[in-house]
Amino acid sequence: MRLQWYEGAPAGWEERLRRVPRSNLLQSFAYGRAMRLTRQLMPRFGLICEGEQEIGLCLVQEASLLGAHAVVIDRGPLWYQPGNPDRDEAFAALVARLYPRRLMRFRRFMPEFPADPTYHDLMTRQGFRLARKDQIGQRSLWIDLTRDDVALRAGLRSNWRQHLAQAERSTLTIEVDRTGALLPFMLNRYAADKTARGYPGPHPSLLRTIALPCFASGSGLVLRALHQGHAVASVLILGHGRSATYQAGWSGEAGRKLSAHHLLLWRAFGTLRAQGYRDFDLGGINPEQAEGVTIFKKGMGGEAYELLPIYR
Repeated sequence: MRLQWYEGAPAGWEERLRRVPRSNLLQSFAYGRAMRLTRQLMPRFGLICEGEQEIGLCLVQEASLLGAHAVVIDRGPLWYQPGNPDRDEAFAALVARLYPRRLMRFRRFMPEFPADPTYHDLMTRQGFRLARKDQIGQRSLWIDLTRDDVALRAGLRSNWRQHLAQAERSTLTIEVDRTGALLPFMLNRYAADKTARGYPGPHPSLLRTIALPCFASGSGLVLRALHQGHAVASVLILGHGRSATYQAGWSGEAGRKLSAHHLLLWRAFGTLRAQGYRDFDLGGINPEQAEGVTIFKKGMGGEAYELLPIYR
């Protein structure tokens, strides 16, 4: 197994992401560009090969200064045909060989491996150690967009379905923006809400840096709910390959009373499916720190997943 560095256009990387079932935003060209601009991490786009066969991909980010070296892999590797633990271990061994532990080297490896004891043992065998023993990996839910509206609606929990029906009976109207025209509005409201309520989440400037190339390539989406001519809620969704991720949302008091977020996400299902997306990641859940948001997202009836945390 080896890494062959890709030096082509962003469209070529995006086309490869389309070969990955359930890809993630952190392995996208847009994310690599954003990390370079905001954190001075240089992206290296790796094609994973066995012999002459290309079998997957992985974004590796690096930085060097005065003898110090940082290497970051967030939610890689991504396979064209996942589900092979031996191949997963071979990739971990490849990373350990390319970037061995040494003085002045900082390694951050958050693998796209399930949170399973056998995978923790796999990482340990290859010389990686947990960054913190008390950490938890990414947890979220997938919505299967290949289902039609009848099947999607049947998968909703009854309480979520009732709120959706309430929103559909209201006078809410939904705007759909694929150009980025509504992005400044969405980020301004998100920033104000985040500051006022103090919840965790990416900085608005980072979101903007990631989102702009997504809109430029046609993979960005903002939906905004209006009531009596006034904006009451909005969501930002970013695509990567055949998958998309709920990135941020905002809802005012009126929007919460009208269950606007339920209607926004329901409309997002159909919009994404029409654009050719097959899977929708709900952007993470955190039962310990964001119980209400977790309950809301679980109400959509998605398939839950949990990944390994960060290793050094």
